[in-house]
Amino acid sequence: MTNNTTPREVFSFTFKWWMFLFIAVLVPLDFIYRCGALLASLFPWQLAQNFSALILFFAILALGLAGVSAAFSLLGARRDSHGAEIVSKINVIIGLSFVIIIFFDYVWRWVKITFDIHSIVKSGKLGLLITFLLLIISSIIIIIIYKRLFAKIDKLFSIVRSSYKIIAPLFILCSITSLLIISYNIFSYYRENGANQTSFEGQRIQQPPNIIIITFDALAARYTSLHEYHLQTTPNLDKLGRESYVFDNMYASSNWTLPSLASLLTGKYPSNHKLNEEMSYFGRTSGRQNLPFLLRKMSYETAVVWSNPPYSCPWENNLVGFDQVLPNSTITKLLFESGLGPTPWLNNLISESRFYKIFYAISDLWQYRADQIKTFLRANFSLAKASELITKFRKPFFLWVHLYPPHAPYLANSDFLYTVLPERVFDTKDSYNRPLWYAPEEQPVIDQLFKRYEEYICDTDHEFGRFLTFMKENQVLNNTILIVSSDHGELFERGFWSHGGPYLYEPLIHVPLIIHLPGQTQGKRLGSIASTADLAPTILDLLGVKPPGWMDGQSLKPAWQDGDFDPGVKFSMKLSYLSSSRDPKFLTKSIGAIRGNYELIKYLDLNQYERYDIKNDKILKELSPDEEKIFSLLQKELNRIPSK
Repeated sequence: MTNNTTPREVFSFTFKWWMFLFIAVLVPLDFIYRCGALLASLFPWQLAQNFSALILFFAILALGLAGVSAAFSLLGARRDSHGAEIVSKINVIIGLSFVIIIFFDYVWRWVKITFDIHSIVKSGKLGLLITFLLLIISSIIIIIIYKRLFAKIDKLFSIVRSSYKIIAPLFILCSITSLLIISYNIFSYYRENGANQTSFEGQRIQQPPNIIIITFDALAARYTSLHEYHLQTTPNLDKLGRESYVFDNMYASSNWTLPSLASLLTGKYPSNHKLNEEMSYFGRTSGRQNLPFLLRKMSYETAVVWSNPPYSCPWENNLVGFDQVLPNSTITKLLFESGLGPTPWLNNLISESRFYKIFYAISDLWQYRADQIKTFLRANFSLAKASELITKFRKPFFLWVHLYPPHAPYLANSDFLYTVLPERVFDTKDSYNRPLWYAPEEQPVIDQLFKRYEEYICDTDHEFGRFLTFMKENQVLNNTILIVSSDHGELFERGFWSHGGPYLYEPLIHVPLIIHLPGQTQGKRLGSIASTADLAPTILDLLGVKPPGWMDGQSLKPAWQDGDFDPGVKFSMKLSYLSSSRDPKFLTKSIGAIRGNYELIKYLDLNQYERYDIKNDKILKELSPDEEKIFSLLQKELNRIPSK
């Protein structure tokens, strides 16, 4: 830069400088940090789509910074002939500082994941010394780089200018890729939605009922009084159960939210719908193979009220079929409707960055975000939105409401907090920032945490009871199929709390299932085993429509109509890794095959099996001849399931 530098040259240099930093430094660092998750979650074309969106976002950001710099240089030139040069040097200093910050940030994140900081700190002086040495080494490396760059600042400028020969074609290629993806998605959308091309087999009923699905997050059946728990935790579910069909052996298709809810909406097991990783999302075809999309073709108005971002938000997962999604992010909606689709790489890069967190911390948006989190923790927020929607629907509707409670943190409302555990522990959100695995001597602490979970279940059931009263007072249930269930359970034993991980034991996958038909007043308990993947086929069957061949589940309607109903074998799957664990026993995928009272669990990466009595929650060491036959059958069924 010289004294004769013009604002136009400042604009050009600033744009090239920041594009160089974003593409040559930030993107590679982030890719190295999360390449495992990206490659596991995304198909190649999805990875290309996400990379293109990333480059376009940074290009827009660089243009903004260049515009601001040019404006300042123009103002500075009126007062000082060196104004443009000063602005350029400020950009360089800020840019290099940016590099230092993000370098330290990614090193620290890598250290936390690789070495398990919780365990390092607990290990005492040695662990802290290792962490300190890693940070010192990183600091020395970055200081050396920093000094050399400043010593050869002219050479750095030359590299930046030269890099644009690569950056410019890359930017053009990403722009073309994004335009092609958008055009193709928009064309496909209108082609598939312009006319009713979906054919339905069966005798559709003439006056179709409304359909409401309520799913709780992390509600284990064993801790509900609906399933004879010793505390009266769910009196309102009990009341509904007395006038509905209650499945005593309902098993979630996975032990965590995303794959389980995907099974609910698609009727597919996780091995087929492929939404098993945190950043997974549906492709164009699979995004339309779901229950709400079919119901919309049948003239249903479809809506969802979700509360566990991003796993229960259809737009985040590219699931087509909902007319209304509440609450919604303007950016997410714009990306979804534009045809560019979900951009989990960009979303995660931004939301995890230090700059994003600092920005929220010093702005009113932090309070907004805090309030948003509080609303997710309260069932009444989502149920109030659902009640509002119900009063506005004008034709047969399908409404799915996913409630965040009683998911951790187990922070019940003031009416229920401290009712089971009087001690002032685990009563703040931050107190739940602890590892999911624990040593045997920590079980008393986990038992305290479990008591908070009991309180939260009581609180959630109370709010559900108010919603149930609203529906009865407004006669909603007279012409509505109501289904109540949970995405998975919760574990507080075997050295592990919460959910996820490879375990597929009864507390984690046994969930409630209540099906209430229009105008039903008499209830019935059903012993048939059921799966989350069975709910979509069941709803279609109740509407007189044959479920499509791509659904893995089967209708449960024969369970209350036919005494000889054989549900066959059901599956529960965890086809992703618990990335926050370094313990080998947690670094494996798993599949469980269930029939009757038994489950055969296969730990895929360990090539080990567990024969499990799911009814009595115990691992079997010795088998009777009849049990040998059952587990032999289950092993054959497991061998048919693709594990990738």
